[in-house]
Amino acid sequence: MFKTALWSSKRVLPFYTTAFPQASSLFLPNAPVVSRHNNAENMEIVSTDEISVDAMDDVIGNAYRPDFIKIDTEGADLEILKGAQRVITDRCLGLQVEVQFERLRIDSPLFSECDVFIQKHGYVLWNLYLMRFVAASNRIGATTNHQATVADAVYFLSIEEFQKRLDREPSDDKEAMIVKFLLVLLAYGAHDYAATILDSQKPILREEAYINMQSLVRRAMPSFWLSAALFSGLILVLLPPWVLSQFTGIKFFNCDYRFRKQVKNLSRLFFIWSARGRSGEIAE
Repeated sequence: MFKTALWSSKRVLPFYTTAFPQASSLFLPNAPVVSRHNNAENMEIVSTDEISVDAMDDVIGNAYRPDFIKIDTEGADLEILKGAQRVITDRCLGLQVEVQFERLRIDSPLFSECDVFIQKHGYVLWNLYLMRFVAASNRIGATTNHQATVADAVYFLSIEEFQKRLDREPSDDKEAMIVKFLLVLLAYGAHDYAATILDSQKPILREEAYINMQSLVRRAMPSFWLSAALFSGLILVLLPPWVLSQFTGIKFFNCDYRFRKQVKNLSRLFFIWSARGRSGEIAE
């Protein structure tokens, strides 16, 4: 573990601690934008301190070669990546970074800026786990679509860039690197991409290793029929009160609304779970 705050270079910067500690940042809150949302008080500054920051490339040197990087630093993610260009062009297979779609902090980068930088280094955007903020009007309805404000963006190496990096590795390390990439992809439910990567490397893999990796990819995918059975069971639990209310006129705790809402939510969860697998959280 390195007890060092990260940035694009070595320097001293102000750190703004906010009322909601997890929203603290190296960037000053952008009050006119923040005030549009109903959680504006979370970003009120309670103290300011100076902290030393450094570049990831200099902090870890050549002693450590990360396979995956996950960053959530309230606006500083791009600056940190700028200070980690050796790391992200070495053996790193994927990234998860926090991005924003409106400038919540003064001078902090937007998603488009982060995306251009990351893709320039051989990564492709795979998923966005959105977080939606409620407007200051505080109007929340069953079908309200709140603004997509921030997200965790997941990137993986493109198949071409992965091949380039694999070609640089010693022969004895290639198989391990393929396995690591498959595990990263499966952890995020990218079963189709994992299968594509595996098939592209079949010529260089031992037959036993290829068969084992195929089995790994298959076992990581949840059974569609098991998912369907679970979903059907949940529907059967919810259906009887709704049917009774339709034929008798009796309202079971406003069950007509509840039924429609629950079916909508369960449908969404079912399809996300089926697509992503058992691993990983459901964010959006």
